[in-house]
Parts: sequence; C-alpha cells; structure tokens
Amino acid sequence: AVCYRRRGTEGRKVFGFLCDDKIALMVRGLAAKLGVPNYVFVEHALQLGMNCMGPVLDVPEARQQLFDHLINDCK
Repeated sequence: AVCYRRRGTEGRKVFGFLCDDKIALMVRGLAAKLGVPNYVFVEHALQLGMNCMGPVLDVPEARQQLFDHLINDCK
C-alpha cells in the first residue's frame, strides 16, 4: 500500500489504494446512517478487521485460508 502524509494530517497516515465500488457504496451508506465522516467509519472498520484477522495469523491452516481468500477470491 502507498503510505504518505498530507498537509494538515500530522500524526495520521494516508493510504492510497483502489477499492471495489460496492465497498465504497457500503462505506458511504453506513457512515451516513451513523452520521460520521467516511474516513472515521473506514478507519474503525480497518481496525476491527485487523483485530479479527490478527489471531488467525498464528494458526497455519487458518492463515492459509485467509491468504487464499485474499489472493484468489478477491481478484
């Protein structure tokens, strides 16, 4: 992922990556329902996802399944 800093974002990273249109629509819709900016919702969703996937990395079979999903299923 591309990681760089923009002006006015001291202490925060900006990751530039392409995203599936369906995901972008879900983000906009769910953020709007919560009444929060998109970036707030996305940052929290990433945090939740990483917290859920982190423990999987210690289990070889589960790690392989996650790898296969990320590489093969998301093409």
